[in-house]
Amino acid sequence: DEAIKELEKAVELDPNATQARILLSLAHLRQGKADEAAVAAEGLRKELPNSPIPYNMLGAVAVAKNDLDGARGDFEQALKLQANFIPALLNLSQLNTKQSKFDDASKNLQDILKIDPKNQDAFTGLKQIALTQNKPEDAVSWLQKAQQADPEAEAPRLQLIDLYMRMGETSKGLAAAQDLQRQKPNSPLAIEALARVQLALEDGLGAVSSYRQLAALVPKSAEVQDRLGRALLLTKNTQGAIEAFKQAVTLDPNYAPAQLELVDLELNTGQADAALKRATDWRAAHPQTSVGDAMVGEVQFRQRKFPEAAEAFGAGLKKQPTSELLVRRVNALVQAGEGSQAETELKDWIAAHKNDAQARFALASLYMSTKRYDLALSEHEALQAELKDNPVL
Repeated sequence: DEAIKELEKAVELDPNATQARILLSLAHLRQGKADEAAVAAEGLRKELPNSPIPYNMLGAVAVAKNDLDGARGDFEQALKLQANFIPALLNLSQLNTKQSKFDDASKNLQDILKIDPKNQDAFTGLKQIALTQNKPEDAVSWLQKAQQADPEAEAPRLQLIDLYMRMGETSKGLAAAQDLQRQKPNSPLAIEALARVQLALEDGLGAVSSYRQLAALVPKSAEVQDRLGRALLLTKNTQGAIEAFKQAVTLDPNYAPAQLELVDLELNTGQADAALKRATDWRAAHPQTSVGDAMVGEVQFRQRKFPEAAEAFGAGLKKQPTSELLVRRVNALVQAGEGSQAETELKDWIAAHKNDAQARFALASLYMSTKRYDLALSEHEALQAELKDNPVL
């Protein structure tokens, strides 16, 4: 807000302060103040009637207002004034993608590559279009071309590693990660990518080595310490893992994943009281989030205190309604002998979230456990139809 006030003052003192108007419009857009952004952009248009910049900004404002036809007109006007204006081509490609005009979007992006053959935003956009059309091999091809266009760029290599892993091409993902790490041995992003692949492949020793190297480069990262702890667990080094998780919590007391790991380890080593204290303390310190309720519920569930666990999961569900919390509450209710209540809550949820596969699977499982096989079959068929219509890489 202070920055916006300063920009407004600059524009007031000098109506021709072009850069201030641009920054002011962008600042308003980032804060979701579309009307204020429009005023700043319109002032810029009057000041620079033959420049593509104001029209590109007006188009961005129109998108924010969901005026897609108006946005298209503004972006096209920007390109009439300057055919090689890359920001307008990028915005027009995003608009075409949003409206499922994938051929037009691809042409916009390939036009950018004719102007700037190394433009990574264009390659990323083409990759994303391919994924949207369920063409992962085309997405791989675009990322490989991006890599060839700019061999020093890390972004396309990192995206390619992630894509290979999502496709189940783990050997290619590992090879790409190793190649990137060899090329950039001191890059935290490259080391993290290799460590993440090693962790996914349950290569504990490799992951520990990579995360220790990463921790030396970014010693104040709670996330790195948490990942190191997970890698150490793969090598059966429980004490080392505990120390890593505790270091993560020391670096960032609000970092929930490490707290969850410590609770789990305390439960697994028979320290239920310590686990419950850790969970309740964290919940008390973070009352607005459901994470603490979920921690407490998990401890109580594993202590076979099912009514208390159901209550804790229910409290979290009120704060952040998610199917994961619902299913955990349902499981606790069933174990507490409240199967009818569990079924009612599942049906109510599914009525409001018809495409929630996790909830539907839980309802089918509940039907199976009570030997209502016809209802279970019907729910499974509905679930399979939903999964067929929503392919996942």
